[in-house]
Amino acid sequence: VGLKRTVEPLENFDLVESIDNLKKALPTADFVVILAPLNKETRGLIGYEELSCMKKEGVLINLARGPLVVEEDLIKILREEKIKGAGLDVFSREPLPEDSPLWDFEQVIITSHVGGFSDLSNERAIELISRNIRLFEEGKELINQIDIP
Repeated sequence: VGLKRTVEPLENFDLVESIDNLKKALPTADFVVILAPLNKETRGLIGYEELSCMKKEGVLINLARGPLVVEEDLIKILREEKIKGAGLDVFSREPLPEDSPLWDFEQVIITSHVGGFSDLSNERAIELISRNIRLFEEGKELINQIDIP
């Protein structure tokens, strides 16, 4: 099940719902994988209230951007053992400071902002760049274009 702002079919997803259904979807997920962009709407998307909605056996995985998750709230939830654990590839401050309590949890896996890479990463990047070059040459809107203020 995927959640996003624009509800549309996605490859490898059985169901795509509105992000407005986040709190309803969290209790149903064994794994909550965050892959959202960071913007003013998504900053702090997952805080104490959302984490409290997760299953006790649930695992939070953040491969997107650190500030999407309120780290202090995640630490509190982990201390209270309200979720099973977390896989964290990104943090509010990178690299993750040595004195962060996140290092102390056995049920937390920490990687250094490399979790999004796979055997297909380069192939997908080349495909996207090639497609954007063609779109640019045709004067059309680019894929994944963002507006940086």
